Order: sequence, then structure tokens, then C-alpha cells
Amino acid sequence: MNLNEEQKAAAEINTANTLVLAGPGTGKTTALVGRYQYLLKKGIDPKAILCCTFARKAADELKARIEQETRVQTKTLPIGTFHALANRAVRKLAHLINVEVPETILSEFQRRQIVFELKASATKLLSNIKFEDQTPSSILETIDGFREKLLDPEEASIEAGESGDPMLVAHAEIYAQYEKHLTDQKLIDYPRMIQFAVRAFSIDADSDQKYVGQFKHILVDEFQDINFAQKAMIDELLKGGAAIWAVGDDDQAIYGWRGSSVDYILNFDKYFPDPGLVNLKKNYRAAPELVEASNSVARHFVERRDKELVSITDSTGYIHIRKFFEETDEAEQVAKTVKVLRTNGTPYCEIAILARTNALPSVLVDTLIANGIPVSLKNGVTAFQSEQTRELIAAAAIASSQKLSRAWNKKINSKLFGFAKKLETEDVWARKVKALATSVVRALPETDNQKENATIIEKVEKCRDFLSGFDNPAAAFRHLEASTKQQDDAIHIGTIHGSKGLEWETVFLIGCEEELLPHSLAQGFAQIEEERRLFYVAITRAKKSLNLSYLAKRGSVSRYPSPYISEMQSHAEINAGKVSDSDFSELLRKMRQYGKEYDQFKKDNPSPLSTSIADGAGAGPGWQINDTGKGFLAEVGYTAKQNGPDSAERHGILADVFHGRLAIPSSIQESIAEQWGEPDTTERLRKIRNTINVALGTQKARGNPSEQAIEKWEEDLHYIDAELSPQLGNQT
Repeated sequence: MNLNEEQKAAAEINTANTLVLAGPGTGKTTALVGRYQYLLKKGIDPKAILCCTFARKAADELKARIEQETRVQTKTLPIGTFHALANRAVRKLAHLINVEVPETILSEFQRRQIVFELKASATKLLSNIKFEDQTPSSILETIDGFREKLLDPEEASIEAGESGDPMLVAHAEIYAQYEKHLTDQKLIDYPRMIQFAVRAFSIDADSDQKYVGQFKHILVDEFQDINFAQKAMIDELLKGGAAIWAVGDDDQAIYGWRGSSVDYILNFDKYFPDPGLVNLKKNYRAAPELVEASNSVARHFVERRDKELVSITDSTGYIHIRKFFEETDEAEQVAKTVKVLRTNGTPYCEIAILARTNALPSVLVDTLIANGIPVSLKNGVTAFQSEQTRELIAAAAIASSQKLSRAWNKKINSKLFGFAKKLETEDVWARKVKALATSVVRALPETDNQKENATIIEKVEKCRDFLSGFDNPAAAFRHLEASTKQQDDAIHIGTIHGSKGLEWETVFLIGCEEELLPHSLAQGFAQIEEERRLFYVAITRAKKSLNLSYLAKRGSVSRYPSPYISEMQSHAEINAGKVSDSDFSELLRKMRQYGKEYDQFKKDNPSPLSTSIADGAGAGPGWQINDTGKGFLAEVGYTAKQNGPDSAERHGILADVFHGRLAIPSSIQESIAEQWGEPDTTERLRKIRNTINVALGTQKARGNPSEQAIEKWEEDLHYIDAELSPQLGNQT
């Protein structure tokens, strides 16, 4: 293989524990394949090399690269996703954990169907939570979150009770029923497979190590994305004496919302002693101007492993920032720019449009299709997705006897259906479409929100103009179907999360606004930090041209540019549209202040208080506290779980919270004080007591309560009343 010096050092390192830091475009997969090839040359049996990755596509690409470089057939080798490797292992080790593994694994549809049926017995619990939190997909998301922490139903109910979140409490109860159903019916799904694998590996590791002992080297791709269960799986495998070689980039850790912990890569040496460290710095992807822009953002990460990427391309990069009044202006300008790019020789497939959410590009998608520009829609992005435009498309198909694919078919009301049938005899296609569009608009309900109705009407008119722009219905629907089908030369339109690992010559990042980047749901600086990493991932997809845009207004609400734009342009050359500091909101000032505060916090607290939850999930220093509300006690380590802190440790945590003896930055302390009261006050002690009392009451109300948790909470309430409460009288 043709490796550069850094990749060669990573491939041939001989430490038992190794971390390879691989930034965007630095040849991460090349280094991993190089490592595999090196081990083979050293005489290691390929069956003794375990390769773990996350996505099936990545696993398939890895296998193909290994076969190409080594001529080794990988079909039966231990190379695959965590779920696939767990599946293979559990089938061999099922006897150790006394389970029968069925031939097939439940599909997502089957899982939702089971939960839907189980909901019927939990109507009282579910009635206390939002409707969107009652859906099977929402419930399964929570259940999978519990499993990623290796929590059984009892422990999940304890964690839910301690959080004070009615949604978690309800979902934990359904988790207990779901788990029982799977056991009774001898069923399994992928998240349960990981749980089984960890249990089986643990038993094997503590006995003859026949399974875990067969592996001499464990290679882990995208290490920044592993969660607690996957980390536990690796830990058990390593008990067989294998060496770990992990590659990843903490700057691209963007899956904390689904259980991944960036702490495992940030503090790699805490989990894997005396590791070798190799830093891949040469960026083969992006022009120097774009690499400098990404480095500029990276310098603002609150906590990261030091690295500075260097571009080794000889191309010139361009960065443009554009402000538009509203979505239609943005969409029209992007469409014009795309046409110019195409005229100048850029293939559509070298252009991407990325957004924070899959709903954000809807107007832009409709505009591109209306302009005859082929699109490849990914990650849930859809064209003409408003209810009214879908109705118009369905009605136009009925009126012209056209058969729609399932993706476009929509059931319409009887009045519109009847009108469409009447129009079947109309010969002029454009007249049909315009009549149906008028009918759809007239059927809109009356509302005081004229702006909302105007937006809907505009979308219907755009769809009308698109359909009527063809000579006949067959051509219109053929083009509509083709516009969203997989094509070799089409513009990629998708989410930032879905773009990870991909690259294009030109990238448009739309919606670079506060409330989107960072997202409005990002609460606390740890989540704002992950949003910064998401922005970093987005801008590092571009090879030559990066185009950022934001709106002055979205709907009827005025918007501010994303504070991450300020961070990017602080050390980068912007070709057009540099944003003045005065245009940003107060959030930018707060983020800057927090950066300074954390720098001082690190100096004052080189080994800050650990705030990891007792089962080991979510480990991190004091600045990583996400929940300063009801879940704050759990954030700082308090729990009544089976393997959690003992009495003295729990009482110590409660005393520290009461007295404010926590190594936490002042801004987080202020947030805690707002919701818990000041230290050493009746308000704070009442909040602590109520939190535990609610968890206790919730647990006692369960059909199968945890007696050990109840005993701990009752003991802790007695400690509060007997030891902490009298101290209130000592206030001066």
C-alpha cells in the first residue's frame, strides 16, 4: 500500500493500546487497511483480527478495501458492524447465557407493531405525556437508549424515576413489558443482541476464554461514536489478551443524542493505559482555505485533542456567506448558482446541499425540481412534501389516469377526488392542473395567520407550475418520478448527520441560523459543543467551494446568523459576505464568555469532579452536565441502581449538592441555582428531597418494584432529615 509517513506510523505501531486521530480527509480507512495488512505480514491469522465499525455500508467498503489490498477473502472473517459481530458471537455462545437465539432478528416494523400492542395496557401512564412521545418509534428510541447503557427494566425504572421525567417513567414500564414479551416469545432485536453479547463475553472472559481469547488484535473504526454498551463489549473482548487499535476524530463526534460518548476518545488513556498516539494531519480532501476555516472552528471546541490539519492540495478554495430575506429567495439563488456551476463543468454529483434537519430543504428541493435540476434526496428529505402539494399531485394523476408510485400516492378527500374524475374529459393538461390547484387552495381552512396560508399557496403554485410546464401528463409524472430516483449525476440533498464520511467539490450549507445551528433543543454547553462539531462536519465535506446561507426571517420570525459562522471566519479568508459581530445575538457573547470560563476552570481544576452516572455511562468532567433541572442529581452521580454508589458515597453526593461543593463552571452553577436554589438553603434541600421522594413514590407504584432501590431512597431521605436539615439552622 502507498501510505504517507503518518499513516505508516499508525499502521506499524507496536503498542498494546493505540489511538489514531484521523481528521477529515486524512485517510482514516487507508490507515486502518494498512494496519490490517501489516498484521498479516507479521504472521497474524486473519481470524484473530476483529474489525468493528458502525454502518453496514462502511463494513462492506472496509471488506472490499482489505480484499483489494491483501487478496484475503473476508466473507467469513470477523469484520463488520457491532451488531453483526454480536449476532455472530451470541449464536455461538447462547448456551452460556441460557437463551435460544431465533433464526431471524425482528425488523423495525415488527418492533413497532409489538410496542403498539403493548401500549394498550399502559394507557394511564401514557396519558400523562405528549402525544408524540406515545408513538411506538418514540418509545423504542427510549428503550434502545436504556439498552445502550446496559440497563435492565428494573434499572431503567430507577433511572427514569430519578430523572423526574414522566415520559421516561412511562417508557420504562413499557420496556419491562417489551422485554418480557421478547423472552416469552423467544424473540430478539439488534439492541438486545448487544446486551446478550456483553453478558456472554463476560462469562467467557471469566472462565476458559475460549471465545474472547481467539482474538489477538481488535481494530475499531469511528471510535468517537461508540456508546457505553459497545465500549463494554470491547472491554470484555480485550480480557482475552488482545491489543486495541482505535481510529477516530473527537471533532466529529455528533451522535451524543443517541448515546455515544465523546469521553471515550477524549480520555482514551484513562480507559486504556499507556496508549500509543498517532495523529494524521495531512488533509487530502480540501483546499487550504477550507482547511483553515475548519481549523478556525475547531479552535473553539471547549475540550478536544490537539490537532491542526494541513491541506496538501494545490487547489484554491472559496467561501461565500449569503443572507437572504426568506426561503424562496435562498432557493432561487441556489438554483441559479447550480446552473452556473453546471455550465462551467461541475457535475451535479459533485454538488451537495446540506441542512440541520430533513424538513429544512423542502422549498429548495421543489425549486430545483421545477428548474429541471436532478436531485438525489437522502436522510428523509422529500420533494413537494406539504400536504396540499401532495394532494395536487394525486388529484392530477387521477384526472389524467396516471398511476403513481407509492412514494407519491396520497389519499385525497372525496370532494377533490370527484372534481378530479370530472376533469378526466378535459383535453388540455395545463388547464386541468390549474383547475385542481385552484380547488386545493380554495379548500384551505380559514385562518388568522395570513403568512402561513400565503406560504402554502406559494408551494401549491410552484407544484402547479412544475406540472403544467410539460406538454402532457405522462411527461410530467415521468419527470417527477425521475427527479427523486437514484441517478448517477444528481445533486445530493440531505442532512448534516447523513453526510458524514462523504465529500463534494461544492457544498451549500443552508439554515446557518441560531435555533438551527445550534438547534433550539440544544440545552447547555455540552450540547452546544456537539452542535459545533456538527457544523464542523458540514463544512469539512467541501473540497473547493463552501457556501453558507442564512435567512433574515424564517416564517414570520426574525433570525440571527449562527454563532459558528463567527467562529469560522475568525481565522479564515471569506470571499464574500463576512458577517459583522453586531449581527449576531447574545448567544455568541455567552459562548465566548464560556470559552474563557472553561479555560480558567481547567487551570483551577486539572482533575475536576467526575460527574459520570454510576453505571459508567456519560462520563465526563463538570462542564459536560446537560441537565441542571430534574435530572441534575443523576448527572453528578447519584443513583439507587444495583451497582451504583454505596450509602456513604450517595450521602456524600447529596451533601456536596446541598453545600454547592461541586467542581462546575460558574455559568452552570448559575443555572443550577435558578432551578435548585442557592447552596445551603431550604429551597435547595427541598428540591433534593422532593426529587428522591418522587422517584420513591414512582417505584412503589410499579407492579414489580425494586425493593433495593426503595430501601436506598428511604435511607437517603432519613439522612437528609437527620443530617442535612439541621444544618439549615447554622446559616448566618
